[in-house]
Amino acid sequence: MKKNSVTRRRLCFIGALTILASCAFLKRQPNGQISVQVVSWPLVKKLAEPDAGLPDQKVTLLKVTDRSVIAEKFTDVYGNVLFDVPAGTYTVLGIGMGLENVTVGAGQRVKLKLVVHYDTPLQPSQRRPP
Repeated sequence: MKKNSVTRRRLCFIGALTILASCAFLKRQPNGQISVQVVSWPLVKKLAEPDAGLPDQKVTLLKVTDRSVIAEKFTDVYGNVLFDVPAGTYTVLGIGMGLENVTVGAGQRVKLKLVVHYDTPLQPSQRRPP
């Protein structure tokens, strides 16, 4: 009877360790970040400022595989926008700009600068609502 009890305890202990080990593998990976700054090339040339950011510019984040929209945000007063995303490869799209593919790892921050070739914000009909 004692031998059976010891064997049962060992099996329970091994089972508990297996469950704990599998939980460690299922631990959620930290998100990465994609930091985007939208700058105006004419303003960069005119003001000689490499960070001549454009506010209120829509930046869209797409899945690379099927081009579905992950998130859309508008740039702040400095032309910056930040996306928190799971590790993976994404396409960054801004109005009047080409597509940029970017890969971000877990816990990694990727900085991207999108250059547009105009110096005024979008027309009011294209801006986000106030």
